[in-house]
Amino acid sequence: MKRILFGLLILILVPALAAAQGSKPAAAGQKLFLEFVDGGELTITTADKSQLKLGVGIFEGDEVPVGATIATGAGTSAELKLKPNGTIIKLAKSTSFTVKGLASSPKEKNAFALAAGKIRAVASKGAQYEISSKSAVCAVRGTDFSFAVDEGSKAVLMVAKGLVQFDKTDDAGAVLGSIPVGAGQAADAFAASFASFKYSAEQFAEQFNDVGFQKLLETDVPERAPEAAPEPAPAKAAEPQAATVVAAPPAPPAEQAPAEGQKGPATGSATAESGLMKWMREALGFEIGSVTINENTYSKAVIQPNLQLGKAKIGLYLPIIYSSDLFDPEDWYKPSGNNEWDFGYAKIHDGRYLPGAGDLLTDLALQLKYLQSV
Repeated sequence: MKRILFGLLILILVPALAAAQGSKPAAAGQKLFLEFVDGGELTITTADKSQLKLGVGIFEGDEVPVGATIATGAGTSAELKLKPNGTIIKLAKSTSFTVKGLASSPKEKNAFALAAGKIRAVASKGAQYEISSKSAVCAVRGTDFSFAVDEGSKAVLMVAKGLVQFDKTDDAGAVLGSIPVGAGQAADAFAASFASFKYSAEQFAEQFNDVGFQKLLETDVPERAPEAAPEPAPAKAAEPQAATVVAAPPAPPAEQAPAEGQKGPATGSATAESGLMKWMREALGFEIGSVTINENTYSKAVIQPNLQLGKAKIGLYLPIIYSSDLFDPEDWYKPSGNNEWDFGYAKIHDGRYLPGAGDLLTDLALQLKYLQSV
């Protein structure tokens, strides 16, 4: 029976993979996904205070809900991606990062909070981002920048591409000083002299040698901001207080070599794997991750291809939810005892042809997301 069920699965999935056209329709709003984790110490605390640990409740490929705080341990880093806009974020080791809100329209902000640690963000053009801490707020549009927070001692911004307006404010939000920070420049809101300066490869490595992406590719981010020639305006020194970062409109991208100690884009098999996964996600609606049902956590693999056959357009929803073995049909989750991949086989095999035909139609209907004429 296992062979028959698996054969039916292949018969359905292979034509879908071969005939899939177009891409999965974009979601109404942005979603944040945990794309890659290097290490085993990662905890996500949700808005209702539930704790999910890597491998127990949260896996690579899973969506990170709004209100959740991601904490990386001393030996763990993580990479996140916003979909569908493509923005990528690297969390360094020993970082606490909260998802405050995700935009449902271009006029809204994707808001995050950095309580401690370091991040690098390569933000796509056409959306708004806000990354805040107790001492700084980074409001960004299409910029490649790194930000480090150690409350009470530093709030360091280094810009790789684009132009950022860096404002220092007091506790009431009044601006005490304002400087533009352009590509290749840095600033620290807690410095004795609040001014931008040109950083060297050694200075970047000292602050941000651990924010290079290992899996995600900067080149996959749409319309990244380019290097821009900054024209710093003079600003008087002020006592360290809060800071606000506002990015300027980006220009066409330019190549920039990674600084010393920083990892560059992946090449070879990693690039091929990333391209394959990107194609599967966009063209086939492919998803992997986990799901909790009745307090039990299962793994999941879903393909949602959109097919056009003549004048008919068909959307399929092909999920497999399983405990430990994707290729063992006996290990798949069966809601209320119903095997939606059985297609009436058991009933027909027992000679109950009419119930079997009904079960066949029911299971087929479960895999059909939509059917429309073009």
